[in-house]
Amino acid sequence: SPGSTKSRLIFDGTVEISWFLPKRGVENKFANPIAFLNLRGDAFQHLKQLNFIQLVSNKIFLILWSDNMQDHEIEPMREMYARSGSKIVCLLPSLTQETKKIIQSCPNSKGDSQHVFVLGKGNWAADILSLSRLVNLHSQDPTEKVSSLSEHINQGNHGIEVDCNELYFKETEVEIDLYTRPLLLDSDKYDTKALRHIKDTHLRLQGKPWEDWTKHYAESYRLKRWQKGSLEEYRSQLRSQMNDCRDAQIGILDNINNMKFLYEILKLCRFSFVKPFYSELFWNKLQLSLDMICGKHLPSLYEEHNVISNLKNIRGHLQSNPSSPYAHLTRDQLKAEFYKSARNLSKSSLGMEHVIRELSQVYEAYSAASVEQKHSLDQKMPICLDKLPIFAANFLLQGYPLEILDGDVSHVPTVWLSKVLEHLRLIIGNKLIYIVSILGIQSSGKSTLLNTMFGLHFAVSAGRCTKGIFMQMIPVSPDQTSYFGYDYLVILDTEGLRAPEFDSDISRFHDNELATFAIGLSHLTIININGENPNDLEDILQITVNAFLRMNLTWIRPRCIFVHQNVTSVGCEEKLGPIRNALISKLNEMTEEAAKHEGMYYKYFADLIQFNPEDDVFYFPGLYLGTPPMAPINVQYSLESAKLKSIILKMFIQFPEMKSKKISAFAANIQQLWKAILHENFIFHFKNIQEVNAQRELDYVLTEWYYGYSQMVYEWQIETFANLSNTTDITTTIHDLEKSIQRLCAGTFQDEQSRIIHDFFEVSEKAQICGQWESRTKDYFEESRLGLQKEVIIKCRTEYNLISNQSKLSKKIGEIERSLVVKVKEFLKTINSSQNFDTSSINSTFEVFWRQCLKSLNVQQPEIKQCNIPADLYDYFNSSSWFTSAPSRFFDRLRNWNAYIKIGKNRYTFYRRHVKIQSDHGLQNDFYSSLSDALNACNNEFLDYSGKEVYWKIFDYLINISLERKRFISQLPRTAGYNKNYFGQLSRLISAKIDSINEEERYGRNIRIQFTDHFKRDQMFYHCCRAIPDLIHLQDSYIKVYSIQTQLSDLREKYFQTFDKFIKVSISEKACSEHLSDIVLDGMRRYLVSILNKLAVDMFLYDNQEIVRSKGTIQLAMLKGFIANNRGFSKYLNYIRNP
Repeated sequence: SPGSTKSRLIFDGTVEISWFLPKRGVENKFANPIAFLNLRGDAFQHLKQLNFIQLVSNKIFLILWSDNMQDHEIEPMREMYARSGSKIVCLLPSLTQETKKIIQSCPNSKGDSQHVFVLGKGNWAADILSLSRLVNLHSQDPTEKVSSLSEHINQGNHGIEVDCNELYFKETEVEIDLYTRPLLLDSDKYDTKALRHIKDTHLRLQGKPWEDWTKHYAESYRLKRWQKGSLEEYRSQLRSQMNDCRDAQIGILDNINNMKFLYEILKLCRFSFVKPFYSELFWNKLQLSLDMICGKHLPSLYEEHNVISNLKNIRGHLQSNPSSPYAHLTRDQLKAEFYKSARNLSKSSLGMEHVIRELSQVYEAYSAASVEQKHSLDQKMPICLDKLPIFAANFLLQGYPLEILDGDVSHVPTVWLSKVLEHLRLIIGNKLIYIVSILGIQSSGKSTLLNTMFGLHFAVSAGRCTKGIFMQMIPVSPDQTSYFGYDYLVILDTEGLRAPEFDSDISRFHDNELATFAIGLSHLTIININGENPNDLEDILQITVNAFLRMNLTWIRPRCIFVHQNVTSVGCEEKLGPIRNALISKLNEMTEEAAKHEGMYYKYFADLIQFNPEDDVFYFPGLYLGTPPMAPINVQYSLESAKLKSIILKMFIQFPEMKSKKISAFAANIQQLWKAILHENFIFHFKNIQEVNAQRELDYVLTEWYYGYSQMVYEWQIETFANLSNTTDITTTIHDLEKSIQRLCAGTFQDEQSRIIHDFFEVSEKAQICGQWESRTKDYFEESRLGLQKEVIIKCRTEYNLISNQSKLSKKIGEIERSLVVKVKEFLKTINSSQNFDTSSINSTFEVFWRQCLKSLNVQQPEIKQCNIPADLYDYFNSSSWFTSAPSRFFDRLRNWNAYIKIGKNRYTFYRRHVKIQSDHGLQNDFYSSLSDALNACNNEFLDYSGKEVYWKIFDYLINISLERKRFISQLPRTAGYNKNYFGQLSRLISAKIDSINEEERYGRNIRIQFTDHFKRDQMFYHCCRAIPDLIHLQDSYIKVYSIQTQLSDLREKYFQTFDKFIKVSISEKACSEHLSDIVLDGMRRYLVSILNKLAVDMFLYDNQEIVRSKGTIQLAMLKGFIANNRGFSKYLNYIRNP
């Protein structure tokens, strides 16, 4: 056999066993299951082993290679025939007369062709075929009795010691059985249907409470469902929901007596501390019990799942097999059945990883409990729950996998992991570790490769075995640690990517998130590729690189190697070399493009993930020589695995720049990286960088369309209400305005939509990529049109009511003024007659008069909607193409919109990433940091001459951009109030200003300044925040102009002062006339203004531009109009002399 030697120093006398299991649906060599025993070495020198084989075997094949048998060989042979003559089949290279006589002399011997078989003659294939037929013939003999190895071993009549029969072993087994018997679930009680609920019954903490908690926790970072309102209130609501989930878990723990399985698990954890010698035996027996339960029913579930999977992919199978139970289903129904089957498969899987996951939730729920709840739980638990991380650390050191990322809910239990790694550090010290991870498509042999290289125990089989990320620790021999540079090798086994049981969008997000996390944690990542084509993982690597850029984790710089499995090494280098070079070229191109968009300067894939296409690519043959399950292992696969293992272990020696991590640093990296991934809510949704760029381009087009469209509607609104405000008699109805805006929106909308759909989804180079978003884009058009139309109609109604009320109020004011004159005269007459004059009587008389005036007005104040300007700014940031793809660190500021006003009051902070300066002499990195410090401190004392020149130039640019904002604010119409479209207009002005700066030619000393997209985005953000107080003031002024209460309050004060002035100065008619003239003049002034407005409109309508050329021409036109209307100049002279 492979690996054996002629000397047999180790295996001489060993009896080894192998099984043949026939495969259903194919032609098998043997019809029945067969166990083969092989005795290594000379059988006649190992009589004890030979006796055992005779005892348990149905047939014995005795190979005699020598024609000249010695006496010491003949006697044992006769004894063998005496005991098992009918079972023996003698295999000979040739049948001489002497050998034939020896066989015939043996008792119970049979010399027919079925018991004596001659080998050789150079045709080994024919011999093997003949032997196979012979074995198959004997295995189908109905008279043959099937043997039980366990029965023969336990009988003990073979003279071989059996360890399980030893006294010490029996005592140990009794003790283990005492502790584990309550845990062993009866497999007969679980059928396929009951197995789906086994976790819900026995492991309830990792069920719905844990799933809901992870959703709320991720939402607290990504805020996908947050609408307008207080961010702190929303986060407080999420925290409350998370606490409810923890309370539900604590409630389950509080009833621990009703959960026997979990209770016994906790007891077993305690026994592991009390009896550490038996700990591994405890958990091995539990694992075997769980494997027996799942192994009984999972194969049928896998088979059902595979059947549905094939039908989902090839619809024609249903037509060719009408008797199938799925024949009546549509494709969508079949897809739903497929996902249901996948969920059932996941629910029915139960192993040690789920037990440890349950313990992690027990600890996390206990950590979140209040003091009273902890005290109550401590009274009921069989173990102090604070010790669970210590148990998990020991469990990890014993060689069991520890779950890093929960694949069922896509979450990292950071509280649990940090505590486990802390106790691990306390147990073994803060050792140096070398972390290796593996990535690959589902069922591509990832776990098998790791198990082969490092002797691990990751679960392997066809289908989805690993879910999430698991770690195992391999200690390095103490005398080798200084040579290798680390104390432990940490292996991260990951879930298979591109899982068919997930929806494509969910799978894409999950895979990108998982790959980024695994690569970010590792020193080295093995990219496992099944076959020759690496395109399956190309997209994920692109997204991972972009994620590192966006999360500002470029300092990690892990290394990766490519492993092609099921590829013959002959000619593969020449064949796959061009494919690999094309892959690297594309990754370099995508890396440069992504870095440019993020405002960074990386040109090659290897700048972020180290990779050498010449040395870091390996080719592995298939694992099996033939078709499983009976195919033998390929020796070449093992040799390639050993070669790769040696390269991986010596990686730190080959690349000194790679530095091992301490356990504490690894724990901190888990926290930091997972937090960064939770903040990232953009890049993981895409398949590759091409999709990212296409989405950004589409967002830009839609944003430009929306704000251009909004600007058109806004201009219509300003013009319409300006005309209404200048009209004394409003004849237009609100219904007319609504119909007008609907026509405007519908006509322009349809034209613009058709143009964008045609240009972007039909003739664009990215039409194939963007096709998936066409229906969503059309929905966006319709929602934007209806939303903007509804918003403008509401604004129209408000403005119309305000203008109508203003018109009514103006008419009423004239009546008030006439009443005031009459009231003054009446009051003066009262004073003259009674000679009773004091201030209180004036006040009381005026109050009575004013109440009567207000009562006669009967004018109601229209409701003016209050504007939440910071919330509108947040909505703009969320919808604008400039901000939807912003890095996650930008959204940390963006989401705190309650602090926008405070941000706007602070000084702008200048960063290194904001500017790229080109110079013929080159610039060092310390120049950029010095420049940033100088700009933020508003001084340039520590810069050289060229640095001061750049400083003043950039400072001048910043001032010009600020002036652009001030100019924009000053030009806003004061009578129109606030409009949320102002943020889009301001951002576009700032963007255009920065673009014009970047287009400037070089100046002085051949230096050119280029501002980055980061600078543009931060400037938009900063100046929009700075504009908030001005926009609030603008809205307050608008409300004040149209506020009836404010106007009435001003009128009351004015009329009271007039009333009081007339009384106090003089009680004569002349004095009264002098004071009343102010009121009359004010009324005339308003009347002239209204005439002027109407006249101005008429002049523009009839193109009388000469009239409005200057103030004098306007006055002349007014005088002519007065004379013409009064038909004579004499009345005008009379008016001048006595107005």
